[in-house]
Amino acid sequence: MQKEYYQVLSWGNLQLTKRLTRSALSCTAWTTHRSLCSGGLPVSSALCIKMKKASYLIINVSAVIVFLIFAYLANNEFTLVVLGFGAWALSPYLYLLILVKLSTNKNIKYILVSVLVTCILGVTLQINTTLIGVNAQGGLALLFIPVYQWVVLILTTIVLVVFKVVKNA
Repeated sequence: MQKEYYQVLSWGNLQLTKRLTRSALSCTAWTTHRSLCSGGLPVSSALCIKMKKASYLIINVSAVIVFLIFAYLANNEFTLVVLGFGAWALSPYLYLLILVKLSTNKNIKYILVSVLVTCILGVTLQINTTLIGVNAQGGLALLFIPVYQWVVLILTTIVLVVFKVVKNA
């Protein structure tokens, strides 16, 4: 019968566990556990929290900008159609908020990249079609900008799900 003893040493977010076994060979093994924010680099959970807060800030600022653009285009006529198009334009940002809320410390780095790409794409295209290049097709572009954002979000979500499955396998 073999008895096992453990000795744990901790320094910040690094934890070393020494397994002591009493057997014929009397071997010892060290294993390392780190708080990982992404892939292979040890990152504190405080940095992951800052990444989440930055994601929330970027999403909220982008959603407010898009809302203000739709309020500018509505000319004080908030009908159900305008509110419906506004909800359609804000739907990718709502999905991003849910995605950040459900994220873990391991995948927040990738979600932050998705937030940056989606928000920059959306806000840049909204501003370009409404304020810079005003033409007759601007109204149609406002309908299709959320489609582009949803394509980016669906691809990102697929990559995150595959990454999570590969990391857990």
